[in-house]
Amino acid sequence: MADARTFARGMACFHGGAVGLLDADEYEVRASVQGTQRYRVRLGPAPDGELDYERDCPVGDDGTFCKHAVAAALSRLEKTGEEAF
Repeated sequence: MADARTFARGMACFHGGAVGLLDADEYEVRASVQGTQRYRVRLGPAPDGELDYERDCPVGDDGTFCKHAVAAALSRLEKTGEEAF
């Protein structure tokens, strides 16, 4: 869902410890990710089975899967033991 540059920037955020996991269950993850300020991200399933996400960073205003969403997704994968790379 992210282009290569955004994914790389999200991975850097993840590896840099920018993600603070707020809440997660089997259906949804909500995290805060430190950027120029602290941004909130929500990831979960959409009714059509695709990934649904919300974020409050300005980059994502056009519907782009931003680096903060990438970092939150990678953090969730790490915490569940899924292979992220």
